Amino acid sequence: MPFIRGFINPAEVKFQKELLFDKDFYLNLAVFAFDSTIAIILAFITRDASSFIYGFMAGALLEVAISWLLIKPTPKISFNMNHIKKIFNRGKWVTMFVIFDYFAQNADDIAVGKIMGVNSLGIYQMGYKISTLPISEIADVANKVIFPVYSKIGDDKERLRKAFIKTMSMIIPLVLILGGVIFFVPKSLIVYILGSQWGNIGQILKILVFYGILRELRALRPLCSCLWESKATLP
Repeated sequence: MPFIRGFINPAEVKFQKELLFDKDFYLNLAVFAFDSTIAIILAFITRDASSFIYGFMAGALLEVAISWLLIKPTPKISFNMNHIKKIFNRGKWVTMFVIFDYFAQNADDIAVGKIMGVNSLGIYQMGYKISTLPISEIADVANKVIFPVYSKIGDDKERLRKAFIKTMSMIIPLVLILGGVIFFVPKSLIVYILGSQWGNIGQILKILVFYGILRELRALRPLCSCLWESKATLP
């Protein structure tokens, strides 16, 4: 997947940079619909979990094709050693972060699977996903949408500060409300969504939901840095 996605036209980033979120939405919707359709069709035909893999690959290939056919400008292949050195020198820190972040995100799965077995790992992973997904969607969307907007108004520190306060006043209550719903009605929520066979997840949701809330508040740190910078430079 990283190899295939490495061929995506880098000009795709201008959708976020230039606040063209409608085009970014249609692109992601097309990729998601395509890879989901392929995965579901193959799952019915093969009855094998590898259908998910082929679905993801199909979606990545479609995104590569769309990025080259519909997004301009398209890059040209050229080698500039100075640019290559600069990219690798800066990119190594991103690569190191991704590696350590991967282990940070999956070390608990490795430990649970090794100590308690596959069945317990499945219950833990589903509980983790339910406890963090609704909350993470808020923080992820906020970072993806609001941060480019902040970069546009970064020169106006007072406007930036007011925008930050308004953003936090909406996001933090939503995160806490969703976390509260998951905390107080975990078993009913699980039985309604997944069925009674997953009822045991409710026992761990009350613990994981605290992690989910803290994790998503931490995910808002790029927005928080804007506030501290603006406060430092305001008269």
